[in-house]
Amino acid sequence: GKFKGYGFALLASLDLCRQALRADPPKVNGQAIAVYGCSKNTQEIAAKAVNERKGSKQDNCLFMGKCPDSITNDDLYQHYGALGEGAIVNVIWIGKGDSFKGYGFVYFKDADTKFQALMMPPPQVAGRTLDVKETGKKRTEFELFMGGLHGTDASA
Repeated sequence: GKFKGYGFALLASLDLCRQALRADPPKVNGQAIAVYGCSKNTQEIAAKAVNERKGSKQDNCLFMGKCPDSITNDDLYQHYGALGEGAIVNVIWIGKGDSFKGYGFVYFKDADTKFQALMMPPPQVAGRTLDVKETGKKRTEFELFMGGLHGTDASA
């Protein structure tokens, strides 16, 4: 199938996961790859490593999946409007405008606002109910998420 721009790496031990999360992220064709821990054990390590590198807002982020091509930021601002002005601080669509992957990430002003958003019914856009999840919550402690490669050939 077509390369989606992300994947998962299963490492032999938790210690190797810790080492990978502390290292600078790998690059493909000069583009840095996002690397995150997939379980609670590695998420804390990943959050600390990312915070040290660039000040992550991972605790404020929700994954939005099953998004129609027609989705806009305004759809989300309208849905989450009950959370107050400025509740959403950033929206990142994966491949939007190029080859949209049908998902993205919504960053809220703080963790409390994110949890309020998570407790709301999911948005419905163009007759489709979005899949809303906390980021990085379902994999094993030996797995790392690696992604963010837009328009990259999988064989490269």
